[in-house]
Amino acid sequence: MALPLLAGAEPVQELLDRLVAREKLPGAVLLVSGPAGRVVATAGLANLKTREPVTPQTRFYIASSGKLVTAVATLQLVQEGKLKLNDPVLPWLKNVPGITGLRNIENVNVEQLLSHRSGLAEYFDNDFEDLWASQPAKVWTADEALAQAFGKRAPSRPGRAFNYNNTNFVLLGRLLELVDGAPYASAVQRRVLGPV
Repeated sequence: MALPLLAGAEPVQELLDRLVAREKLPGAVLLVSGPAGRVVATAGLANLKTREPVTPQTRFYIASSGKLVTAVATLQLVQEGKLKLNDPVLPWLKNVPGITGLRNIENVNVEQLLSHRSGLAEYFDNDFEDLWASQPAKVWTADEALAQAFGKRAPSRPGRAFNYNNTNFVLLGRLLELVDGAPYASAVQRRVLGPV
């Protein structure tokens, strides 16, 4: 399929082909969306073993890219006046099963979660990675993941030190659900991923 040109840019397919080759990527999907329309380009392989090509429907593991989406949706709540950056998070999260087992949670605010300065324990440690690998078909709920951090040593006091931490963003996802009043996927689809 011939893809249209974007104003002042090379064709999207050529751009993606060049990027995949230069970076030695197995495959990629590129979506460009704007007032003039939407263009999707694909390149490479979705599965190196079976040589299955990437399609627009290919699913990719996006890892920590989801943190950006969660942060944007959280900051929208702040902009709307539904949350403040210095709001303590425990009052919102008090009904999360076992939450008080998360050391430091009573002193953590929204900004500290966003900036990785919460001082909370990391749930995604070596023990959890082994557990996760032993149950590859299991879909972990946010509450099940959070429970892995309960009772673990806190690396610092809230606000004191930067410590990259997945627990922070699981909590922000739960906070988003509670403040927005919708499941996480629905909230981020409406707020961030859907049409502007």
